[in-house]
Amino acid sequence: MLSVREAVLRWSAGPEGARYDVRVTDTALRAIAGAAALSEPEYQVPLESLADLADGDRILWQVETVLPDGSRSTSETFSARIRRP
Repeated sequence: MLSVREAVLRWSAGPEGARYDVRVTDTALRAIAGAAALSEPEYQVPLESLADLADGDRILWQVETVLPDGSRSTSETFSARIRRP
């Protein structure tokens, strides 16, 4: 469950110097949030991006790791259920 109060996505870090691109969608694959060139393996989803989602709805997210040599690796698709207070 992903609390809308925190809404932080985390993943395993790549090697030192890696950067991360994150894409977050709803289950209809509509983009709701994202960021590029993150230096840390986490992303705070803006709360306003989750405003239209109800308690129990799911979000999907993927991380593309950009390695120091410029090569890229895409994660599996992760899923989280929204939890509203």
